[in-house]
Amino acid sequence: MTERTNASTTGLLNTDGSWDDDLCESLGLPAGTSVTTAAAHDTASAVVAVPMDAASAAHISRGTWALLGVELPGPVLSDEGRLANFTSEVGADGRTRYLHNMMGLWLLSETIRQFERDGTGPTWPSCGSR
Repeated sequence: MTERTNASTTGLLNTDGSWDDDLCESLGLPAGTSVTTAAAHDTASAVVAVPMDAASAAHISRGTWALLGVELPGPVLSDEGRLANFTSEVGADGRTRYLHNMMGLWLLSETIRQFERDGTGPTWPSCGSR
């Protein structure tokens, strides 16, 4: 069993955030179990922790890739969103995280790390003290 924000990345949920019991049953997975936890998905936890007004703010979560998104009251199921590679994932407190995954930062990070190991790493200009 998994927490709902994490499960929303698996395709095992309906668009309203409820478990797709038919799909779970066809896969031999248990259904109908009630579990209450904190947002287990790292991005869902990070987004809910940001002190922002979701009606007028976007967020970016950067790790091995970057996720750019907004919180909405429900999923966006349009062809335009799908074709632009956006996803609607369950967020905390019944919200939806409408996200675009931007790949490639891991490759950049690893390239810089290898250059630094070789002693040829990039130099970064100082921002000065404030």
